Amino acid sequence: MIDPIARPRRTLAVAACLLAMWGCGAAGEDQSSSSSRGDSLETTAQQLVDLLAAGQFDAATDRFDEQMKRALPPEKLKEAWESITVQAGTYQRRLGARTESQSPFTIVLVTCRFQRAPLDAKVVFDKQSRVAGLFFIPTPPDVVTRYEQQSARSDQPGATTKNAAVDDDTPVGRWQSVDLVAKPEDFTPGKRSFRGELFLRDFEFMPNGKTSIGWRWHDGWLLHSNGQTKAQYHLKRIGDKRYLFLPWLSGDVVLRGKQPKYYVLEWAGAGKPRGEVSASFRTVQPIESVEPFDDVRFKDASKLDLSGKKDLIPTLTFNQQTVWPSGPKMPPGPAPDQILTSGMNPGLGVRSLHKRGLTGKGVSVAIIDQPLYLDHPEYAGKIAAYHDVGCGSASSMHGPAVASLLVGTQCGTAPDARLYYVAAPSWKKDAAYYAEALDWLIERNRNLPPAEKIRVVSVSAAPSGTGLPFDANHGMWDAACARAEQAGMMVLDCTEHRGFIGPCWYDPRSPESAGRCTPGFAGKEGTFASERLLAPTSGRTTAEQYEQRHYGYQYCGRGGLSWAIPYAAGVLALGWQVDPDLNPEQMRQLLFQSAQSKDGAKIIHPRRFISLVRRSSGDRASRTR
Repeated sequence: MIDPIARPRRTLAVAACLLAMWGCGAAGEDQSSSSSRGDSLETTAQQLVDLLAAGQFDAATDRFDEQMKRALPPEKLKEAWESITVQAGTYQRRLGARTESQSPFTIVLVTCRFQRAPLDAKVVFDKQSRVAGLFFIPTPPDVVTRYEQQSARSDQPGATTKNAAVDDDTPVGRWQSVDLVAKPEDFTPGKRSFRGELFLRDFEFMPNGKTSIGWRWHDGWLLHSNGQTKAQYHLKRIGDKRYLFLPWLSGDVVLRGKQPKYYVLEWAGAGKPRGEVSASFRTVQPIESVEPFDDVRFKDASKLDLSGKKDLIPTLTFNQQTVWPSGPKMPPGPAPDQILTSGMNPGLGVRSLHKRGLTGKGVSVAIIDQPLYLDHPEYAGKIAAYHDVGCGSASSMHGPAVASLLVGTQCGTAPDARLYYVAAPSWKKDAAYYAEALDWLIERNRNLPPAEKIRVVSVSAAPSGTGLPFDANHGMWDAACARAEQAGMMVLDCTEHRGFIGPCWYDPRSPESAGRCTPGFAGKEGTFASERLLAPTSGRTTAEQYEQRHYGYQYCGRGGLSWAIPYAAGVLALGWQVDPDLNPEQMRQLLFQSAQSKDGAKIIHPRRFISLVRRSSGDRASRTR
């Protein structure tokens, strides 16, 4: 039978029985401890909720038993879900899950946060692990409290790492990443083996079992915020320094069974007050060698002789705090400050468009990224609104960089565009924050005058997909993107299934030529299908700011895809300045039609793009005469 929507007498909260094909009542349910099967069903139930939130109703019915499939096909499931969101408000995120049993059924209750009330998605499984019932009921207040205060409840001043291989018994304090190694025994203090940029920069273990990146720690384990992944860390003293070895459980490890690599973090002292940016990684430190594409920001290379390393400097990532050798020990060619200045040029003819008055003026754009201060000269006064969805940090490396690449006075492709900025904590690896950020932009956009609507959202992250840093609530991001597109906003992100931007790098001798760009990342040629539009990532200079009123720049000899996204968003803003009546799909088509073809790849060509936009506008005008 299908139970009707029911409202309990004792609560005014939304309490919708979404649907039920389960013939038993809810009374007398007997709680039991989670078994391995229960753990698996919890995962399935949470995935089902994610599919509902993402609007993927066909996929959601795949685990239904036959009776459920007949009674609740995808179109009816969609209607039922929309009924829930009308009553409870917009779905926001999952809070946790627990398992109960009433023979012959297993019941998983997934607690969900909606805009107006928390609800439990009550998923009923039969003996064959098929979904035999699905309800949405009010969450008991004590359950909500338990989930939201779980970390505080686990506050144990005596928490130690007694089961880990340690020399000191507590990780409390701030730790700075110094290397990434295949095995802990591969680490040699003072000699870094990993040449790229470390994704995990630094974080803090707090006495109450919390960390600064949203994970929890206890008894030698680091517990991920998704509640499903945990990693055993190891502390070790080498000489007079303490190190923490943390296995990095990426998608390749969790989903594909590969062996993890280990972050090596050095103890940097007591923790910092919440909201301050750690200065530990900004302490200038001497280095023993430099190789192509190394990151030498905040490094002292003054004791090295680089005179024999021709073409080395343009490959490096450096900033204005990098200490270089004296003149005779530097390689031939442009000096670092010249390279940094040249890297401010977006290239590919963009500055020639600026000289013709095409600067994005009057066009609204948006960014979702890590936090930033608003006073850097590159974008001071250009940010129309700033919103934070849970960062608790004042600035970052990434935020100033992407803002300057989009609207920066010297670095940006659209220096006069109007920017809406939402700070989201990518380090928590939960796509729910990014979905919340995009929903904020959608709501803000709804109230803007037609001429000021947000046209494009630049997201230098991949909040959905597999094998990515984000490992929770992927479906929420995809659903938010669908809502944004319905509202007329183009969303550019780094996902494989949604995104269409890829990386290329300039020929440093001819940065204005799209035909001389190379597909891929600098020093790593790549093959890209024609459905990807490649935009420059190297070598580029970006804004850098970690403290208020302390402004700087960094140069990236090998930038990531993160730099290509705001570049493309800025070029689109120039197009909308020419013709604000074109919709996102028309703009996308013109981008590809105007692209430079090279080795099967498509490279963005800003000047051709603007020419096509003008032609399209003229053709449309002539047809209306």
